[in-house]
Amino acid sequence: MLTRLWRAAAARKKNAREVAKRVRERELRALCRDSKSTKPSLPPYLEKNRWEEELNYKLWITKGARFHAAKRCEEKDHAATWTNALLSCYLIIIGLVPFVPHPAFKAVSPEIIGFGTAGVSILLLAYGLIVAMRGYAVQAINYHACALEIGVLYNALRRAKELKNEKDKTKEITRISLEYDELLSRYPNHHPLDSALFETTKRAYFKLSRWECLRRRCMYWIHTKAIHHVTVGFPLLALFILWFVKR
Repeated sequence: MLTRLWRAAAARKKNAREVAKRVRERELRALCRDSKSTKPSLPPYLEKNRWEEELNYKLWITKGARFHAAKRCEEKDHAATWTNALLSCYLIIIGLVPFVPHPAFKAVSPEIIGFGTAGVSILLLAYGLIVAMRGYAVQAINYHACALEIGVLYNALRRAKELKNEKDKTKEITRISLEYDELLSRYPNHHPLDSALFETTKRAYFKLSRWECLRRRCMYWIHTKAIHHVTVGFPLLALFILWFVKR
């Protein structure tokens, strides 16, 4: 008797779990259908379907991104100059170690000095070649010039939107649009990180949280300065490890 009751109760629990599972599956399928059928919201500049507003937005955000691209390249060129200078200083200092009249420096073996000289020389050579190939200074000049030209078109578009004659207005906006397309073909495109960083300066407009702005700035540091800091800090870290081992 007890066995039959226990089996019946177990069967009821199993049926209840299966029913709940089927209900959850139906809810999940309905949620998936709703998400697929829901159209993504349009950007603010496309809500009214006016192409002059779209052009206005493109000029505005591209100008800001190109200014940030020029700043990024300037910072990378500045960091590269300092990195080359510090690595050169490391190389000279390592070469002067045998001539320092101090017991701590006398204990450094010639093998370690040779290894340090070769390691820093390789870093300096590889880093110098990479920086020379990138040409950050030239990139900064190009991005800044592009941003200035886009700024001229942006101001012209703002004036054109105030024209009363629709024919003249359409003609002027068409001219600006063609010049903008031609301008983009003459300059290299900026990095997506430049647009992302520009958006952090307009956090309220793009509805970005503080954490998102912080994340983007951290990504900017990783892309812009992290390699320079690591390159400069690596010889010091290696020297500290060797000193700690020789204690």
